[in-house]
Amino acid sequence: MAVAIQFCPPHAAHQIESPEPQFTHRAMPVHLPDKDSEGDGYAGGLSFQDFSGMSTLKASGVLRRTIPPFMLDPVKLREVIVLAVEARAFGNSKKFRARIKGSLTARLKRAEAKITSTRARKIAIINSLCDLYVKSTDPIEKRKLAVNIEGLDTTLCLLDRPAAIITAILFLSYRVGLDSIGVSQYLGGRVHPPMVRQILSRCRKLAGMPSASRVLSPEERALRDQIRADQKEARRLLREQKHAARLAALEAKRNARLLEKAARDAEHLERQQRAKAEIEYNKPAARRARGECWCCGKKSTDGFKTCAVIRKYYKDRAERKKAAQ
Repeated sequence: MAVAIQFCPPHAAHQIESPEPQFTHRAMPVHLPDKDSEGDGYAGGLSFQDFSGMSTLKASGVLRRTIPPFMLDPVKLREVIVLAVEARAFGNSKKFRARIKGSLTARLKRAEAKITSTRARKIAIINSLCDLYVKSTDPIEKRKLAVNIEGLDTTLCLLDRPAAIITAILFLSYRVGLDSIGVSQYLGGRVHPPMVRQILSRCRKLAGMPSASRVLSPEERALRDQIRADQKEARRLLREQKHAARLAALEAKRNARLLEKAARDAEHLERQQRAKAEIEYNKPAARRARGECWCCGKKSTDGFKTCAVIRKYYKDRAERKKAAQ
């Protein structure tokens, strides 16, 4: 008995299926070699430092949920790619695009020839900038020159095959689902992530898609400015409150330290006064004035001769006189 086979209409799989991880080794997603570059083994296993050397791609689902319609129409896609190359060659002017005539192939060749003709001038500029970079000693100037050299180097990378690179960026972003960083890594770093996002934005604009940012009316702009002003004032008041609280805490700590120092100074002064009073009290003149022995401070009816220290002193003196005679 024949079985009826129903063929489903084609549909983009990335819109209905969950994204798959991007691994180089399909059979072994995480491939751990037996030996590293130095001949040592990996007995300790993997670590976060090993991730930088792995062949991985970062996938993002944000762009796949907002696929522009021209990506699903091959004719419209070719037109957008040609418009993007012409914009790089002749500028993004609507009046100029209105005067452009001919087939897409002829227009693409004309735009690529215009882009290629600027190679010699850009190479001369980048050579002069490199000479200035080598001769310069100012770090700020060298930083500016490095940024300009890097930008011109990226522009030179796009001179050979601008249509192919723009097509690869569109495909990797909207069909594969990579973000700008993943696209840059897949293309070998020749195109930086900001340029990837810029090319995507220009292609969407050339395709006639509405911009993500909407022009506000005067009332909405005034309301937005008022909200921003209120938020700014609230942040200023919060900063002032935090500053006042911090100053109050610092003042409280300072007062506590001053009180502790005053207490220590008062205790030290009291000890000094007690020691001075004790010294004055035990002076021989003060003891004689009180009728006490000037040596031991004891009161006796027989006078100072009852003090053992004084008796020993007079006894020793008498013995010395007797020995001297």
